[in-house]
Amino acid sequence: AAAAAPPRLAGLRHDEETAQARARVLEGGLPELESAWKASLESAAWTAEMLRLGTPELAAAFTSAWKEFQEADALATAEKEKVAGLEAATRTADRELQAAPEDPLNRRAQQADPGYRTAVLTELHRNAGLPPPPEATEARVRPPATPPPDASPLTILQAAIETRESMLASRIRVLDEQSRRRGDLMSALRALESALQSQEAALALVSDRAERAALAAAELRTRMAAGESVPDLSPEALKEAAGTDRLGLMDAGVEQSRGRRRDVAARLETAAKRARDAEVKRKGLADLRGVATRKLVALRQLSTLEKSIQTAQSDLPENVRSRLESRASLRMEGEETREESFLSFFSTAQVIQLESYLTTLYLELEELRRRGTLLGRALGLTQTLVELTDRDERAALDSILVPTREELARLRADEAEILIRTGLRAPSDPEALAALRALNRPVPTATPPQPDDIAALADRIFDARMRVVATEGWLAEVGLRLSRLGVDADVADLQEILGGLSVRASSAQLDAARLAGPEAARIEGLPDLADAAVSALGPPEIGALREIRRGMLSRSALISVLTIVAIPAVAWILLRIVGFIAYRILKRAIKDRDDIEKERRQRAETLVKVFQAALRGIVVIVAGIYVLKQLRVDVTPLMASAGIAGLAVAFGAQPLVRDFFAGFFMLLENQYRIGDVIRIGDTGGVVEQITMRVTILRDLNGVVHYIPNGNVTMVSNMTQGWSRVVLELGVAYKEDPDRVMEVLREVGRELELDPTWSGCLVASPEVPGIEQFADSSVVIRMMFKTRPGDQWSVAREARRRIKKVFDAKGIEIPFPQRVVYHVYPETARPAAAPPKADPPAPADEPWRDAGTGG
Repeated sequence: AAAAAPPRLAGLRHDEETAQARARVLEGGLPELESAWKASLESAAWTAEMLRLGTPELAAAFTSAWKEFQEADALATAEKEKVAGLEAATRTADRELQAAPEDPLNRRAQQADPGYRTAVLTELHRNAGLPPPPEATEARVRPPATPPPDASPLTILQAAIETRESMLASRIRVLDEQSRRRGDLMSALRALESALQSQEAALALVSDRAERAALAAAELRTRMAAGESVPDLSPEALKEAAGTDRLGLMDAGVEQSRGRRRDVAARLETAAKRARDAEVKRKGLADLRGVATRKLVALRQLSTLEKSIQTAQSDLPENVRSRLESRASLRMEGEETREESFLSFFSTAQVIQLESYLTTLYLELEELRRRGTLLGRALGLTQTLVELTDRDERAALDSILVPTREELARLRADEAEILIRTGLRAPSDPEALAALRALNRPVPTATPPQPDDIAALADRIFDARMRVVATEGWLAEVGLRLSRLGVDADVADLQEILGGLSVRASSAQLDAARLAGPEAARIEGLPDLADAAVSALGPPEIGALREIRRGMLSRSALISVLTIVAIPAVAWILLRIVGFIAYRILKRAIKDRDDIEKERRQRAETLVKVFQAALRGIVVIVAGIYVLKQLRVDVTPLMASAGIAGLAVAFGAQPLVRDFFAGFFMLLENQYRIGDVIRIGDTGGVVEQITMRVTILRDLNGVVHYIPNGNVTMVSNMTQGWSRVVLELGVAYKEDPDRVMEVLREVGRELELDPTWSGCLVASPEVPGIEQFADSSVVIRMMFKTRPGDQWSVAREARRRIKKVFDAKGIEIPFPQRVVYHVYPETARPAAAPPKADPPAPADEPWRDAGTGG
């Protein structure tokens, strides 16, 4: 196809393609050569195709190629804008990564050498021909807090590990933040790489379509120069498409895009490698921090155990002390024999005092065992700490060593590059060359710094130097800890603590053996106890004290049994004496001349029974309390419970208590007796029964009334001592009062002389005289003093006799009368009746009421 082309065009294309292919072979290798060769073949094929086409068909092919070129150029422009936006995002992500939090090791290195930046700044000013900068005042760094000089080894070790753990935690947080920002940068780089690839493809398409349009335009112009006519073809398009400068620029744009894509791919690969290194580094730091955290947890537990071990028994928390006392009590009870358990019911003050001392020894024994248990746990924790330091920390340090060395090589190469670029190091400096060759990096070219960039360059150089110093220090620390592992200071301190704990645990076991007695299996299992120490244990203190207590219990048991037997006997005798004395006193207290002997005896017996019941309860309770005390029963809770129960009963049964007290005082004061006729409130009747709680009455209709004694506020006794009959007799105003009173006295004398009624009267009847003037009568009072209960029969008999005497003597007893008048009509008037006499005048019969007909 190339041979068939015109010699001018074919030669030009051949030379150009050959040069481009050679350049690509030198730069990209075989893939680029293959791509260039394919492009050459396509171009040659397109040229041959155009030569075979006629002029009209060639013009149409040019128009189509030019249109495709314009469309591809618009697409390439859009891809360029997209790439520009992604490049801005990549630069932002890169700045964010550069501004990430700084490793605490770098800050520590800056604090260690604060004058390095001033020296770098001075050197940069001198190389730029500027005057030296003013000396900057460096901030004084506050030294880290150190434990007090009198702190224990455990406290010092804990403080050191806490500082180390805090530093590791800070470094892990910094690495996490850097990893997050590096991930954002890698995402931006991947997006930029993809966009550059799309841009490269678009630019290649533009170049291809431009080349086709240029070849077609060149051929058309050749034919037009030969005299052929080309209709409907823009001369401007032909002129623009035939320009060779545009093709060169397009090919350069493709190569530039390809180069930028290679740079982005290289940056992405570098970022990915650093991300992998950072992840390995973070894992090692996390493992090392995990070891430090576990050591801190164990050290804090060990510190807590140490405080608990050193705490005196009296200063222990309430729950711990209660638990110790409970264990001591259970152990003391568990070691008691049946004989001791039985005899412990009978004890004296001396035995109780001895038991208190014995309880103290048991409590001391439990305290020693508590300390021994805590010391054993402390030994286990210390051994765990030793294993953590010797095993887990070694593995963590090994995992950190390799990535730290790689990071140090990279940091040294970065420092060498910036030092050579700024002219602070010569390109032939051996140390800088070694750092660059270790990572196969080329030697950069020195560029004199601008005055405005000196401060920023000084910061970058200072930062690079501090990173190298910090990483070198960390690598040295890791190597030192690895070399000293097994004989590390931490391990030495822990071994010292372990030895002290072992001695203290053996001492606690020896003290416990002195108290409880040497158990052969347990004592032989103590490797730290020498034979002399075991033989010096002697008899156990608790065992000897228990023997003394057993003898004292035997003696006190006999005394207690005799006391328990004597208390009920004394109580029975006391009850008999008190009952007899109470009966005599109460009988004398209620004696009354008017009382009947039988009633007096009944009342005395009732009151005596009440007193005896109360005294019996008091004596029994007191005797029971003393018996329980002899049996070593704590009566304080019982008395407190009884007091609470009594208070509850007093509130709940308040009416019942009130009834009993009221009944007691009714009997004591002899307010009424059985058979008395009384009135309580609106209820009256005969007293049938009196108890401490109720009074039972039966009224005239036979109804029985139960009245609680507490509800009795006022009692009217109508049969106590003697009774009186009061008769108020009304006679007519016309009767002579003296005559009437004489008649009444005569009736009273007859009643007094009558053998049937004389026994009912206590005194002679009395006629005091006129009581009042009523509406129709004169009221005269007559009184009889009778025995209790006879007043009603005497009153009835006196009324009967007075009525008979008044009738016999013509004494009128006025009574109400009524006069009825009948009125008849004139036609129905009956026969005239004989005239009636007018009623007497009121002056003659004042007891009649003419107005009412009475």
